[in-house]
Amino acid sequence: MLMAFCRAGDLYEIERWIGAGKSLRTSIRFTMTPLHTAVELGFHSLVKLLVRNETCQETKDQALLDAVSKKRLDLIELLVAHGAQTRSVPFADVLLTGKPQTIRFFLKNGADVISGSPFAAAFRARVGAALRPYIDYKKAHLEIATELQEQTDRALRQLAFEGDLEWISVLLSAGADPRSCGP
Repeated sequence: MLMAFCRAGDLYEIERWIGAGKSLRTSIRFTMTPLHTAVELGFHSLVKLLVRNETCQETKDQALLDAVSKKRLDLIELLVAHGAQTRSVPFADVLLTGKPQTIRFFLKNGADVISGSPFAAAFRARVGAALRPYIDYKKAHLEIATELQEQTDRALRQLAFEGDLEWISVLLSAGADPRSCGP
């Protein structure tokens, strides 16, 4: 019944459901949670109601990943404000959205910029929106500048192998080192 209310976007029925002390947990036969459904619908008020009453961290974090894939910064901000963890989302996924505001939000809120070499992945995918945040973040975080530099250098080597002169030029202007060694 709860999932039917969510799919219908029936905010008032869901408020009554929660007010009656009923659980937000759904049957195992449902692959989606109410919060996931609300994010999929893009219904801001429903997401707000559900995330405020959600007790499962995994559900919040999965909803955050869903909001990133939908490129909905408003929902991302709402979910993080109510406990979803930015580090639960691979930062490469955020970079691949190509949304500078979303990228900056995650950087400001503790994204893991090292694990999995997310900037290298974004540059290899030719995501231009990742360049300015990369440069600004590298300047502001000198303690990890070497690790960030390695990602740019790795992307440069890959793009040189592919012969993409435009992106080779872009990465060189962003500070990639053509003489670096590595994978």
